[in-house]
Amino acid sequence: MRVRILILLLFQIPFILFINASSYPYRVINRWDSKISEGVCYSHIKAIAEGRIVQIYILKIFPQVVGLKISLELAERRIGAVADVGEITLSTGGIAGINGSFFTKGRFPTLPIGHVIKDGRLAYFDNKCKVACGFFDDPPYIDFGKVEIKGKLVMENSSKRKYPILGLNRPRKKDELVIYTRDWGYLTNTNYWGKEIIVEGNNVKAMTLGGSYIPNSGFVISTHGKYNIVFEHLQYYQTVNLEFYITNGWEKVRQLLCGGKMLVKEDKVVVGRGGKREPLTSVGITREGYILFVVVDGRQKNYSYGLTCYGLANIMKRFGVVNAATLDGGGSSTMFILNKIVNRPSDGKPRKVVNALVIKQL
Repeated sequence: MRVRILILLLFQIPFILFINASSYPYRVINRWDSKISEGVCYSHIKAIAEGRIVQIYILKIFPQVVGLKISLELAERRIGAVADVGEITLSTGGIAGINGSFFTKGRFPTLPIGHVIKDGRLAYFDNKCKVACGFFDDPPYIDFGKVEIKGKLVMENSSKRKYPILGLNRPRKKDELVIYTRDWGYLTNTNYWGKEIIVEGNNVKAMTLGGSYIPNSGFVISTHGKYNIVFEHLQYYQTVNLEFYITNGWEKVRQLLCGGKMLVKEDKVVVGRGGKREPLTSVGITREGYILFVVVDGRQKNYSYGLTCYGLANIMKRFGVVNAATLDGGGSSTMFILNKIVNRPSDGKPRKVVNALVIKQL
């Protein structure tokens, strides 16, 4: 028999008990609840899921609370750097945070996989994005979907020439046009086999060969090979613009990163059964409008065996979630609250990551 439990709680009472119990084998052994700040509650749950112990950590956020902000923060405040979630959270004035984007491993620099938008500003784009997770200023505050971003360099002269932007804040490759902004750092760190144009206030200020200084109020156009033709059509003090195009409906997104899989969509589990039990990180929104950050420990015998994506999807539904997706998981899965890591990362210590979703009390 399907049992429906309805418990009326004020937000001041830490977290919520689960509703819409399903047939998924899940039993709570212990739970610990606390209020972190106005609009933010924390729960640690020890449970049995599919016959194994699992430790689950949840941040419940009420986005309508005045002064509360969810911000995507970059390691060392730039693309290409790494730091652990605690370092990112503390250095950016946050009270709590979880790990964010998937990222390249074994390469330098370490780059996010998928797009990165911070405070409405495009910092990086990569159309390998599987599922975008975006945060907005207005309800429903969070959305998930397929997002594509394209860019063009536009010369504001009689020719109106346009050139495709092939990369933003990443190393330039052969026959490419790449743009660098301060989200990359102070210098492009490029070699001298290409050419670069320094632009301030949308006006061409200097032309160099590489390793250029990136102006705070501008950008650098870096070209190689066939794209060196751009130099033939530019003059000092000429106006140039960057035009970026994003999938319709996402123009007002304030923070955006890319995850791995949709778990729940429109109140339905959309991920299949099977797969290994792993540490996982997920973001979701409930039917009441609460945003949930969820981290699951795994790979730790007799402490926490982790979950499959199917298992996490079913548990998220028990939390009342109607839409949810995974972020980077495995050894990256980390939750930081008020000066400490609250979970047990499977690496034995916090892994360095490229960015984090940080909760701020302004």
